[in-house]
Amino acid sequence: MKKILAFRLCLILICIFFTYNLVAQSSYSNDSFVVFYPNNYDPTQTQPSFAIQNEPVVQPGIPANWILTPSFYVNSSGQNSALLYCGSKVDFYGTGEVTGNLRRNNTSITLWNTDNYNYTADSGKQLYQSHPWVLGVRPDGTAFGVIADNTWEMTINITDTTIAFTSQGPPFRVLVFEGTTPQQVLQKLTALTAKISLPPLWALGYHQCRYSYMSDSEVRAVADSFRKNQLPADVIWMDIDYMNQYEVFTFSPTGYPNPPALNSFLHANKFKSVWMIDPGIKQLAGYFVYDQGTSGNNWVQSNTLTPYVGTVWPGNCVFPDFTMPATRNWWSGLYTSFMANGIDGVWNDMNEPSVFNGPGGTMPTTNIHMGGGGLPEGTHLRYHNVFGRLMVEASRAGIMQANPTKRPFVLSRSNYLGGHQYAATWTGDNAATTAFMQLSVPMILTLGLSGQPFSGADVTGYSGTCTPTLFGQWMALGTFYPFYRNHSEKGTNRREPWTFGPALEQVAREALQRRYRLLPYLYTLMQESSTDGMPIMRPLFFADQTDLNLRNQQQAFLLGDDLLVIPKWATNVNMPSGTWNSVSLVGVDSVNDPYQPTVYLKAGSILPLGQIIQSTVDYGADSLTLVVSLGKNDQATGSVYSDSGEGYSYQNGQYLTRAFTINPYGNDSLILTATVTGGQLSTTTNRYRIGVITANGITYTNWTSNNVIIIPRSFTAYGGIIRTIPGKIDADDYDSGANGVTYYSPSAVNQGGQYRTGGVGIAACSEGGYYVGWITSGEWLTYTVNVEYPGTYTLQARIASYNAGGAFHVELDGVNISGEINLPNTGGIQNWQTITVTTSYLTIGQKVLRIVMDAGGFNLEYINFALLSQASCSNGATSFVAAIPVTGNTYQWQVNNGSGYTNINNSQNYSGAYTDTLIFTNIPSSMYGYLFRCEITNAGITYSQEYTLQIANTWTGAVNSAWENTNNWSCGELPDSNTDVIIDLGTPVIVNSDVSIRSLQLNPAVQFTINSGKQFNILH
Repeated sequence: MKKILAFRLCLILICIFFTYNLVAQSSYSNDSFVVFYPNNYDPTQTQPSFAIQNEPVVQPGIPANWILTPSFYVNSSGQNSALLYCGSKVDFYGTGEVTGNLRRNNTSITLWNTDNYNYTADSGKQLYQSHPWVLGVRPDGTAFGVIADNTWEMTINITDTTIAFTSQGPPFRVLVFEGTTPQQVLQKLTALTAKISLPPLWALGYHQCRYSYMSDSEVRAVADSFRKNQLPADVIWMDIDYMNQYEVFTFSPTGYPNPPALNSFLHANKFKSVWMIDPGIKQLAGYFVYDQGTSGNNWVQSNTLTPYVGTVWPGNCVFPDFTMPATRNWWSGLYTSFMANGIDGVWNDMNEPSVFNGPGGTMPTTNIHMGGGGLPEGTHLRYHNVFGRLMVEASRAGIMQANPTKRPFVLSRSNYLGGHQYAATWTGDNAATTAFMQLSVPMILTLGLSGQPFSGADVTGYSGTCTPTLFGQWMALGTFYPFYRNHSEKGTNRREPWTFGPALEQVAREALQRRYRLLPYLYTLMQESSTDGMPIMRPLFFADQTDLNLRNQQQAFLLGDDLLVIPKWATNVNMPSGTWNSVSLVGVDSVNDPYQPTVYLKAGSILPLGQIIQSTVDYGADSLTLVVSLGKNDQATGSVYSDSGEGYSYQNGQYLTRAFTINPYGNDSLILTATVTGGQLSTTTNRYRIGVITANGITYTNWTSNNVIIIPRSFTAYGGIIRTIPGKIDADDYDSGANGVTYYSPSAVNQGGQYRTGGVGIAACSEGGYYVGWITSGEWLTYTVNVEYPGTYTLQARIASYNAGGAFHVELDGVNISGEINLPNTGGIQNWQTITVTTSYLTIGQKVLRIVMDAGGFNLEYINFALLSQASCSNGATSFVAAIPVTGNTYQWQVNNGSGYTNINNSQNYSGAYTDTLIFTNIPSSMYGYLFRCEITNAGITYSQEYTLQIANTWTGAVNSAWENTNNWSCGELPDSNTDVIIDLGTPVIVNSDVSIRSLQLNPAVQFTINSGKQFNILH
């Protein structure tokens, strides 16, 4: 093989010798790489390096078995070049931020940072960043990487066998890495260039952006809508219209008159804010940034050594010369007062730099940068590609000086190889098309393969009109981007999750809930990347670098090593070898859902999932669901990293890493062990719920705080029946293991407690029906439930306790939704009482319900959930009544005709003896079938529930005479939830008792009367 390679290399060198001016070279090496220098190399022309963080220690010569050696030459145009012959059947990757395929064979790009709207300039062959880096993977899975250490304008031409770097500048050196795997080569790359610092946890949440939110009142409304609609989100972004006349470090006196107040509002509602800062400084005497910069001689110079002036958003602008240490220090200092407004993060945009009236949309290459601090004076041709990289370095330093106890967050459009240590990035100004959505996957993968792990694309597309289908698909895909931001420009349709109607709002909600449940896994991957340089999103061939069928897969991808994500639009996906089991993250059918990508968990893996939360402010890694995909010999492993999510205490040991292992235990069980493997973070007791993937889906255990958990192989957690909320769980649900609740008694066995299904003391209720026998302190009952409608509920429990009383609470997915419920002395265990409390807001989806006895003991007959707001019909079919059994509410009816909700004015408040109600009257027939929503505000929090008014023309049948009077319900049982009341044409109806039914079908001509003081409720 070596002889063949040498022969081919000789042929290439002979061709170069007769065609170009071949240059001699020298080489130096260490254990990680070899550095090759052309003999005419002048280090002052390309060093200090911007890619290499610390100049490596090397020795003369190369290893005896080294294969890859570049040839330096000057081409016929007088350009300095380097050529590497890499052998046949090599697959090439990397080259940074590029369009096109993941596999880079037979491609050519230009490294010249360009403001490239919709990637139209030069057919997308030059974008916003420059990464003079190529990764090669051979058929046997071994790999190599090449850096052309040169900031000057350069082209990279890749064939099936060669890599050619051609520079517009002086001779440059080349570094070559070898590794047994592509992962090892990337680790060597980031060890030399840099690894990311661990970002704040909130940066991994969902980001909502728009060019632009024109006022702080609009920002507040957006934030309120996220919280009201229970759509998880962490960050709202301010584009340039927050500024006064586009002058950076200022605020519009009309749109954003009080930034501290706005940021305080956002923080109070668990949001962070990110604000844009561009490099173009308005040329205006009296503008403090311009005056300071002029006084300090901080501007880039034209070739006549006068400040260069170009046009950007503010008009005529000057530009900081970031090659000068004094300029970087001055720029950093500007952030002190800026961040003092309560700002959390900064967005550096337009920093290619973009100049509207400049050649090629930027500065002239003859402009002068003065340098300093080891950087020599040079032209813009030399420093153009690192302008943005130097800017974000100075911005990050300033943010850290302003907020020394917080981790900085900077997003930059422009950057250079190794600049990921200073800023996250996104793929620039894309468009709202399916092609751009699909292109985002190989673009993010390629950035990761070039050392930048923290990147994303503008979800839903920056420019153009986003269709509802594309919105749903892209929101669902963005869940798995390392950086998840929805961003769109002026003049396009709005992209907030509620703007496409209820159905797509639910798609977005599920996508966001998936993201937030994945936070423990994502944060662990980010921490690993900060130590080993691995990307977060990874190509499928990382699962098996020897499988050549995976080398060009660019629609599906890995998230870490354990999750495989296949978007619904992906076609002809080759799965890696081995067993991959589909998993549901928030109750959606991962395989059959039309929008949410299918997610597979690798056999032998344990996936840590968190709770569904609305913000990372509520995040905690102390209650984890561990989803297990059993591998060989029924074993599996996983891990999770946690810290405070903010600040630097983790650098002093205030973090926690936990490893999880599952192994067989005896003949009929599995044993999971949770072990602390690093850190000194003191936490409250960790709680776990284990979900084992089986042929019938995921089977969950109860929650436990034990670090050693015995899991019966044959258990069916929580029984075979899934109960529905709203709805009632009766005692006779417990009469057999097949239907049954899971009962837990910690004293049943010496270690870990014991789970038993059925047979938990079912007895006859003195009032009829059944009850569950005695449950004492420390025991609980657990069910699988499905919350059909979001909202706040009344919870009714029918209970009898010992004379001593006691206390219990109700949990949903480990979250206490009831608070502590005290049981008074009932005078005996058969003296039944009904306890009613108001729950916290419940979100849609399948969950685990747990009734926990904290003190004393009780018998339990039923527990019932009913929405606080119930749709009711009164005064004929053209009216709705919302019955709200809570005082202090305000209301607003809204209707959705398919284009979003609008307020209805013909609504009124009404206070009855027991409930507050809102009556919406005179519904026109044109609205029949529309969605209606009653917004209910209580204690400053707004809830809403959707209803549909269905009116038909004719009906058959008569009024169901089996309506039950609430005064005669036995054991508190509600009427049959499936009862339909059908009112025949011409049949008058008089309601003289309180009635609750599942649904109502009513002809509008029918006289329908509800007597005073009575309620007719339609329960969901």
